[in-house]
Amino acid sequence: MKSINLRRLVAAIWRDPDGRRWLILSQAALAVMVVFDLLIPQAIRRIVNDGILGGDLDVVIRGAAVMAIFAVASMLFATLNAWFAARVGETVGHRLRMSFYRRVADLSWGDVDRLETSDLLVRLTTDVNQVRVVTTNSVTTLLRAPLMIVGAFAILLAIDVRLALVMLVFLPVVIVVLAGYQRFGAPLYKAVLGRFDGLNQVLQENMAGVRVVKAFVRSDYENARFDGENLALQAAATSAQRAASFLNPALLLVVNLGLAAALWVGGGLVIDGALELGSVFVLLNYLVAVMIPLILLSVLLPQLASADSSVGRITEVLDAVPEVEDRPGAPSLAAAAGAPVRGRVVFEDVTFAYRDPDGVPNPTPVLHNIDLVAEAGQVVAILGSTGSGKSTLVNLIPRFYDVTGGRVTVDGVDVREVSRASLLETVTPVLQQPSLFSGTVESNLSLGAGGGGGVDGAAVDGADVELDVVTAARAAAAADFVEDRGAGYLSEVKRRGANFSGGQRQRLSIARALVRRPKVLILDDTTSALDVATEARVQDAIRELMADSTVFLVAQRISAVLTADLIVVLEQGRIVAKGSHSELLRTSEQYRSIYESQLGPVPADA
Repeated sequence: MKSINLRRLVAAIWRDPDGRRWLILSQAALAVMVVFDLLIPQAIRRIVNDGILGGDLDVVIRGAAVMAIFAVASMLFATLNAWFAARVGETVGHRLRMSFYRRVADLSWGDVDRLETSDLLVRLTTDVNQVRVVTTNSVTTLLRAPLMIVGAFAILLAIDVRLALVMLVFLPVVIVVLAGYQRFGAPLYKAVLGRFDGLNQVLQENMAGVRVVKAFVRSDYENARFDGENLALQAAATSAQRAASFLNPALLLVVNLGLAAALWVGGGLVIDGALELGSVFVLLNYLVAVMIPLILLSVLLPQLASADSSVGRITEVLDAVPEVEDRPGAPSLAAAAGAPVRGRVVFEDVTFAYRDPDGVPNPTPVLHNIDLVAEAGQVVAILGSTGSGKSTLVNLIPRFYDVTGGRVTVDGVDVREVSRASLLETVTPVLQQPSLFSGTVESNLSLGAGGGGGVDGAAVDGADVELDVVTAARAAAAADFVEDRGAGYLSEVKRRGANFSGGQRQRLSIARALVRRPKVLILDDTTSALDVATEARVQDAIRELMADSTVFLVAQRISAVLTADLIVVLEQGRIVAKGSHSELLRTSEQYRSIYESQLGPVPADA
């Protein structure tokens, strides 16, 4: 088994003060438990030799009482070991979940694109839970068998070398059985984990797209697809269980053969008068006592194999170096500009290419040599067909991606030279797919004030609901449908905003951005679900409320961009025309074609 991942896990536990403390306490309790387990056969030896064979009932009673005391003490320390082990496991689970979550939060959009959200969820839940469980089981089991074996062998060696030799012959056979299983059986559990991932992927896709499946009458196809993955998982799990079904009987056979050998050797020595009968009972008890932790170890081995794979999948994310990071000591945007931010955005010979799974930029760029100036306070519309690079272009401003060539500046400062936090205080995007969080309308809109209200709906950072949230909701044409609900701004928002329509989610997302009053506002096709009249009303309100801000308006409908100060037409990642609406009607064939295809013939006086 490749154990480098597990070694990293152990090292991480040891570096963590809480993890190290609970690990030391758990192993100390385990060691004491093993000591008491080793003393019980010694009490049996005394009972047999001095009590039963000696005909002394008092010795038998006292010996039985001592055995009971040892057994209770062993149980108590076993309980402590399990309790401390649970603390170790839960500490590991907590630390991994927090580290994983924080790392995902630090990843750039390009990193998340490559890792995929569904895969990240499986790693954060299934893999972390697997590591947590195995950590707990390992702390209670892993060292028990070695300690029992070493202790039993040392005691037998002190009693009679020949008894120790029986144990010495027994152990290599057990090790061979365990090693054989580890070699051939453990990889089967890794295959089960892989099949489980495949089943999870199909399940998540179907749960997320259940409406599409029903709409296109694909239930039979998806059922067959799920059944195929389920059968593959069943076959892999059956193979793993078939291998595991051999292990315990094999260990039992070895132990029974060991008991037979112990009775043969020990019985012969007792008959010859070279050994006390009680010593044979000690050997028999030790063989059985060693068997218990070995069986537990045999159960743990496949779990360790799966956990090693899970740790590798988790550390792949934890070790990921974000594609976009702050430079050491990066100043705020205002500090770098040397003045309050105005919101002038410039693209200077910008080229951009997405990266492949290995993080290498693709040879074919998505944007080519973009030169564009958006003056502070302007409304700049980006128009173009699907796939022309509109969203990619505006996503470079808040530095969701880094340019491949050229640079993007805000107030003359390269966005790569300032802290991302200060950049995102200046630049606020409203994304194509509106995302709402469980809680209330108020808590979702207050998110724009700098921190979010949480599920209890409380406003944050002193956001004045009446002046900020309500004003923004009215500007985004969201106030009417919010205030019509019984609880108004304290109305519940279900997960992902499922209790609002697509257009309502878009308007709430716009209102959330307006609460921040950013100097640069990006509206990335955020009115596509609105009718033309509502769209025009929202845009007029935004112009009035954000008069001092630079607004980037990405759209496919030409009706949304007619009043923009500057309209930029993109085609295959290149700017093919830019100017005002009237200028482009006169000078750009592409713009006239878009206009005529959507709004009809160009007016004669245009």
